[in-house]
Amino acid sequence: MAYQLIYTSSPKGLAMGRSGFCTVARSADMPVSLASAVEPLGVFERPVSDGEPVSFTLSNITFAQTKYYVLTRAQDCGIDYTNRNNYIAHHLVVSEHEIGNLAANPAEIMLGWSGWRKSWQEEPKLLEDAISLKDIPKIENLLPAKTWEKIFSDAGKAALLTCGQRARIHAPAGSENVLLRLYAESLALEFDTQKRWNASFTTCVSGGASARADWAAYCTDDSGAEIDLRSGTAPDAPSGRAAQYARSGQMTNREKFNLTVKGPQLGKKKFDVVESIPQQKGKLEVSPILIAAAAAAIIAAAAGLWIFFVAGKAPVDDKGLNEGSLKTMPAIQKTESLDALREKISEKIKNDEFADAVEIWKESLSAQVDQSFGRLVNRLICKRFDDLVSDAELLIVRGNFDGAAAKLDTAKKAIDAANPPDAGLRLDKISELRSKIGAKKRK
Repeated sequence: MAYQLIYTSSPKGLAMGRSGFCTVARSADMPVSLASAVEPLGVFERPVSDGEPVSFTLSNITFAQTKYYVLTRAQDCGIDYTNRNNYIAHHLVVSEHEIGNLAANPAEIMLGWSGWRKSWQEEPKLLEDAISLKDIPKIENLLPAKTWEKIFSDAGKAALLTCGQRARIHAPAGSENVLLRLYAESLALEFDTQKRWNASFTTCVSGGASARADWAAYCTDDSGAEIDLRSGTAPDAPSGRAAQYARSGQMTNREKFNLTVKGPQLGKKKFDVVESIPQQKGKLEVSPILIAAAAAAIIAAAAGLWIFFVAGKAPVDDKGLNEGSLKTMPAIQKTESLDALREKISEKIKNDEFADAVEIWKESLSAQVDQSFGRLVNRLICKRFDDLVSDAELLIVRGNFDGAAAKLDTAKKAIDAANPPDAGLRLDKISELRSKIGAKKRK
């Protein structure tokens, strides 16, 4: 079952003493702290464009060691009770443990669910109705990718959008349903239904989680998008199986039945082989006495070698031992477990001590034997950066410009410490929000 949360400007919020932009409705069984984590994801700042843009966004957060996927619909909804611009963000929140049972992918769910709210005029309340995403059916005949073919003249271009890879898209306001259909067709190319939720996307970049989406659609012409719905232009389809599947919609038997093919195990015996020595005519029988004599000779030789190399040498003190002997080898120092190291680093990141977190990692033994954990440290810092930017966006909307500026200063420290590959884009986002703060202060 999915949680619901509705966020908009209201003279009275669900939480006592809240007003302005706040939660006005949420599922009765939704933890309050989870609701607080979801609130900033739906920040909506209407882009300057014709029409009425609607932002459908898929994002995710981790709460109480569980990953939650958040499906958000946000749009402008007129004037609020203070005669200021208002918007409404409606969220569906589902845990990672439930998505494996869902037939429809997230874009299909956004298209198929009829419960999205476009305004809120009621009193704040808890919602008792359970939302079952399993009841939302898949779109029939999603592949071949006919929407991609209709707009871009090649269904194979659906493979341009893959989970975890960034893409910029230009789409005029009002084309959100077309975008969701394009996204649904691209997600259908991923055979693992759970991995389809690893993509993050939006139909309109408008602040909040939408600003961090991998598949980012913009209403404005100056977005620098490589995929343009209005002109029907896009890069060439990638070569490979995904583009072929997008064009045909036909699985191979290996894909359909999840078969794996293993190569021959050359040189590996399937059974023990006992090799016998060909016997000559008049075979020689070996006497047990000769066998015993040979064994005694071997033992005597071994004893002699031991006396010569060990017992025959005069004892020496520790200082005289050859380098590399057990006594001169440095003691192996006990190192803290990887879990303990991760907990220490996570605590530093939680307290915004990013440089210290990186230094702890660099000085650890793990940094010398396994660099993969270093990449995890950077991802944790970047995740904290995303949270700080979301907080800053929410504070800007609420008019707390000093608080927002402080959040951005801390976010800058995160990027300086982690120096991720997309540091330039993240710093651009900080500059954009700082400019917005300056503009709003001057008004």
